[in-house]
Amino acid sequence: MLSIVDFKVRSLDVDRNELSWSTSGNNDPLDYSVVVLRSESPEGPFDAITGAFEDRYLFVDSRIPAGDRYRQLWYRLSLTEKATSQAETTPSVCRQAEPDLIASYVRRDEMTRLTQVTGRLCWLFKVRTFGMRCVSCRNAVSGRKERTSCMDCFNTGFLRGYHNPIETWVQIDPAAKSQQLQSQQIDQQQFTSARIGFYPNVSVGDLIVEAENLRWRVQSVTQSERLRAVVKQELSLRRLQDSDIEMRLPINLDVALRDIQPSPGRMFTNPVDLNNAILEQTPNVFANYKTYPRLTEE
Repeated sequence: MLSIVDFKVRSLDVDRNELSWSTSGNNDPLDYSVVVLRSESPEGPFDAITGAFEDRYLFVDSRIPAGDRYRQLWYRLSLTEKATSQAETTPSVCRQAEPDLIASYVRRDEMTRLTQVTGRLCWLFKVRTFGMRCVSCRNAVSGRKERTSCMDCFNTGFLRGYHNPIETWVQIDPAAKSQQLQSQQIDQQQFTSARIGFYPNVSVGDLIVEAENLRWRVQSVTQSERLRAVVKQELSLRRLQDSDIEMRLPINLDVALRDIQPSPGRMFTNPVDLNNAILEQTPNVFANYKTYPRLTEE
């Protein structure tokens, strides 16, 4: 079986990305076809941006959407054997600095602290910043927004509004409770800060959902870096109101709610040896979605 290795995204241009890769295996490359997939979320959904081709190891994506400097484009390659139609997809990669030994150590240390002591298992919904425009809430001629609380785009302007949810460990600080008296109602707002590891990348406008259905919108992101390799992300959050349309964003909890425990088991128990730690079973209630990038991406 042929496999793709050394898949990288590089560029010194603002309007294009250069994808390069190589293959390993003894099979003939002409017996396989490759399709390039792209998304702005590392867990997709991914869209094909090329047709099937073979025996090529370089592709230049010159159709990069403009208008958002915080957007991060992720790529995958789908390798299909022509004779059997058996397909294999590579891990997601993007244009970013590769971590050195120290950055890799800090990343692992931060992830260990989040997953074992300070963090909680949450969902991250990455907001869509390009794609098919929503036709339900916008005028087809002028492009102006004609109504709010749209269930087709969740007020983002793009169809479906958000990408697939990503499991991630987040440490969210307690939020102060405040309210302002207005003429018709009481306005209650909550703001807080949070921190997350290097993965997944968080952008302004993304949503974080806790197991108790507390939903937060990301207001700002500050990244800690080691030689431009991200090791930790600090977030500023605002809690959504119960009347916000994003509170109706669907999440598949059919299985998760049967035995929900979003906090790590090490917070409540203290195994005294390695065997007890291995035998300890903490249910992965959010197994519908991926929690951590594959080891091949490190």
